[in-house]
Order: sequence, then structure tokens, then C-alpha cells
Amino acid sequence: MSRVFRFEPYTITQDEAVCPEYTAECVAGDEEECGAHSGRFVDRGAVEGWMFEHSRDTGHRPFRRTFTDYADVDQDQGQEHGRDHGERVAGVTVAHGFPVTAYVLIMDRLGRMLLVHPAKAGGPWHLPGGIVEPGESPLDAVRREVREELGLTFDTHSWQFLAVEWLEATRAGRRDRLSFLFTGPRLYSGDDVRIVLQREELDAWRWEYTGSALEILHPRLSARVARALRTHRAHPASYLEARTEEATP
Repeated sequence: MSRVFRFEPYTITQDEAVCPEYTAECVAGDEEECGAHSGRFVDRGAVEGWMFEHSRDTGHRPFRRTFTDYADVDQDQGQEHGRDHGERVAGVTVAHGFPVTAYVLIMDRLGRMLLVHPAKAGGPWHLPGGIVEPGESPLDAVRREVREELGLTFDTHSWQFLAVEWLEATRAGRRDRLSFLFTGPRLYSGDDVRIVLQREELDAWRWEYTGSALEILHPRLSARVARALRTHRAHPASYLEARTEEATP
């Protein structure tokens, strides 16, 4: 689709007669966002208080906070406008704000997967990993999660890309997301004694063979792992990063 943008002199001013509004939405959740919403406040402190209480009660930390103001657009008077001031014809693409997650398959010499269990009650078993934070690459994020959640640090060259999947939102008001899956270093006999759980996030870990692991993993993650393992050998994929400077967290 092509759109025509005509540039005209104008001034945007905030409408001081209408109070700005603050809102917050909890976006915690590896496969689906929590979705809890603060409602609208005219006081920034009130919405931050709601965020603190929700985080305290649930352990959720990431939020999407929104500030909304009201403004008027006035065309500047006494100046020419229209085509003489420029016209641009172009295809316009607006980037979606996809949340991104990253997980890793860590195996032992018997071919078993390392699974972790979230500290929140009733949560399904998962793979090590989580949400990619601002300023991180997916690989940096999963290495950080393994270091924080399990106390394990590995050589940077022992990670391989396995798959990436776009996940359509399952409910109205939720966002689509991208999820990366890597294979990590193999743990050998005695290596797992180095595992130290981050108790605020995890309450257990275990080894499981592929078949039983796929039965107890989060259903969407289980399906992703199964498809990735089934197709990767025949169609291996590459993972590349373009950096302005080398960074190894």
C-alpha cells in the first residue's frame, strides 16, 4: 500500500484542561501474558503503587506502562503549505511490538533434557529461559537466564540455534510474540552438582528423556520442541548477530 504524506506547518500543544492518564499492564508470562490491568489513574504514583502490589502478590516483574495526554494540532497561519512544501510517496510499514522469549535445551550424556519448574503454584514444567529484556539479543538473554536461574556459565561457542516460532495471541487483548529455541552445552556426570536454583523463580529441576519431557512441558513449548527436533536435522538453520562491538555478558 502506498500513502501520500503532505507536509504542512503545524503546532502541537498539550491540552492543559484535561488531566493526563497513567495505566499499566502486566506482561509477565513465558507463553502467555498475565494481562492484569491497573485501570486508569491521573496520578503516576497510584499506578506505580498498583504495579508494586501486583508484583508483590504474584512475583511478576515486567509491565507495560502507558502515559496518555491530550493535545491540539493547529495549522500555522500565514505560511504556504501543500505540495510546494514537499510530498512523499512510499510504502509504510509500522513495526509491531512483539515480545520475545528465548529457551534452551540442555542435555546430559544419556540424552535427557534438563527441565525446570517455576516457583509459582500450579505452573507446568519448562525449559531454562524467559523473556528477552531491552538491549539483549535472544542468545544473550538465554545465557543470562541460565546463569541467574541455575548458576551455570558456559563457553560462548557451545550454544547453537535450533528454531524460532511466531506465536499468535490466544486471547483478545494479548500480543503475538516470537520465541527462540537454542541447544546449550551438554552436561556430563557430576556437572549437575553445580546447579544452584534461583529460588525466587524456580523451585525444582529434573532430568527427563524426550518422550516424558514432552508430556510434562508447557503444551505450547512442548509442541515447539517436538517440531524443532523433528525438522532440524533435515533443515538446519543459522543464527546470526550483528553487533557494533563484541559483548559477552
